Amino acid sequence: MTAPTSKVGAEAESTARLKDESQRRSPTVVNASEIEEFFAAMEKESQQKFKEKYNFDVAKDEPHEGRYEWVRLKP
Repeated sequence: MTAPTSKVGAEAESTARLKDESQRRSPTVVNASEIEEFFAAMEKESQQKFKEKYNFDVAKDEPHEGRYEWVRLKP
């Protein structure tokens, strides 16, 4: 079975274009403090969204007034 010539040519052109683009990009170096800052901000945002949605502060491990009633369970 053979593929139509136009399809083969389009695939080869697409592959060549991807190689050219990848060669032009220089690798981005990120230091540890930038990574830490990024994830700290994401964690804070995630905690805030959770607090607003479920009226519970996971950082302080305490409930707030709101839609849900939280009950502490004894292990």
